[in-house]
Amino acid sequence: MTALMPKAFSLSKTTKRTSTKQRDISPTRRTSTFRTAKASVEVKRLVKESIEAARLRTEKDCVKGLRSYCDESSIKISDSLLFRFACFHEFDLQNAQEGIARSRDNEHYLNLKMNPGLQEFFHRRILYPLPGLVKTKTGDKMQAIYFRPSRFRAQDPAHHKYVIESLQYILNDLDRSHKESPAGVAVIINLKGYSNKNFHPHSMAKFLGSFEGKLVPTKVDLLIFVDAPDTFKPFMTFCKNVFSMDFSRKVHSIKSSKLSSFFMPGYEEYFPSELSGGWRDIEDDIDDYVDLKSYEDEMRTQEEISWQE
Repeated sequence: MTALMPKAFSLSKTTKRTSTKQRDISPTRRTSTFRTAKASVEVKRLVKESIEAARLRTEKDCVKGLRSYCDESSIKISDSLLFRFACFHEFDLQNAQEGIARSRDNEHYLNLKMNPGLQEFFHRRILYPLPGLVKTKTGDKMQAIYFRPSRFRAQDPAHHKYVIESLQYILNDLDRSHKESPAGVAVIINLKGYSNKNFHPHSMAKFLGSFEGKLVPTKVDLLIFVDAPDTFKPFMTFCKNVFSMDFSRKVHSIKSSKLSSFFMPGYEEYFPSELSGGWRDIEDDIDDYVDLKSYEDEMRTQEEISWQE
């Protein structure tokens, strides 16, 4: 009998463990666990909805406050431009009001239309928006602008005027016309053939500053210098001194063969043939763009912004 005792004891422990395991997977326990998980999902959903509702209230209050500010200040501004200022300043009412007030010095750039001078400059193939949306490696879809500074003549006063105006025109147009691109704007600068004769410090500083929204409320989110010659290094230092520290993180310098490291396969169908892999005809794209925008601008009878004296 004594020899059998350990077996009896062992059986008792096994029975106890089995009983405990059975309690762990009992229907009541499973139902409780399911209810807890379901409640957790519901709480997360309610928190998400609450955050979204608060965001929408903030945006609505900012837009409403901006409209009141403009009415009280005798500023006539389109709904689309007012919303652009709100977005640009992340719906901070005070900052957006100050942005609109400062824009009085740049009113000309906000009301640009496709006039004969701009039409002629676009046809010089210096600067234009690429058609469609380019998909990045992160999965975002971006609008893109192409700039070929070797075609910019620093000794020509008209080039100084229109290189700035054409960029502001494009930024206005992209922000106004393409709401399906929340990822923002990319700028591709092809530096092939670039030299000292294409550089002017004042115009270049103003041009580069535009990428951070200093003239119109549109920001560039990705800037890529492509195929920079060795002689461009001093100018790159100049560029970095113009940019803020935050924006400098968005700036890259690569060979054209490395564009695929930023964009998903298929980007070639949007890029001009003078870039590695690109196949679009620049002249055809610019002709289409100028014709379309000339027509659209004729239909726009109201200015985007004006100050009533």
